[in-house]
Amino acid sequence: MQRLGTVCSLLALGAMMSLTGCGSSGSDTGGESPGSQVPPPPVASGGDTISISGKVTDMPIANATVTVTVGGQTFTADAPTDAEGNYTVEISSDDPNAIVVLEATDSTGVHFTAVLDDFGGFEAKADSDGNVADTDITNVTTAHYLLATNASDDGSIDDADELDEVAGRIDPAAVLQLSAAIKLVVENIEGVALPDGVDNTQ
Repeated sequence: MQRLGTVCSLLALGAMMSLTGCGSSGSDTGGESPGSQVPPPPVASGGDTISISGKVTDMPIANATVTVTVGGQTFTADAPTDAEGNYTVEISSDDPNAIVVLEATDSTGVHFTAVLDDFGGFEAKADSDGNVADTDITNVTTAHYLLATNASDDGSIDDADELDEVAGRIDPAAVLQLSAAIKLVVENIEGVALPDGVDNTQ
């Protein structure tokens, strides 16, 4: 927890000292930049397939690459997020207990993470067409993920039971503080010099 508090303070301090203007934005709402083509998603190796969609946002993060890791297999959205931060990615697994880790990154240093459920939990939320909507990846989910892994015994979340157990140990005030620091940096990231040893918002 002490290390997270230090990173939080460094991010906030770096943001406040290095802003070039309050109107700066961390997301590029233009077209996809050269060389940022997203690789095709992997071919599913069996098991059930569902489609997850949502937004990458504290404000919309455009041109971000979204990846989802399920039980050691990584799936990549077939297109970057659009101007509103929307994404869609198909995932597959034959293990309902495999934890689902969603990540979004862009070229400016934004790195958001969301760990919300296991594959079986996502399947249960899917509609009749196998779609799970409104699965957002945000500064708040990132703060929750960082605090959860810090509170876990081995620095990782391995299943839904552990996710629920660790969530009960997280101070909501700490989530708000850390997510606010991440938000401050992301919204002004083009004018921020990140502290030494900090490569991105995670």
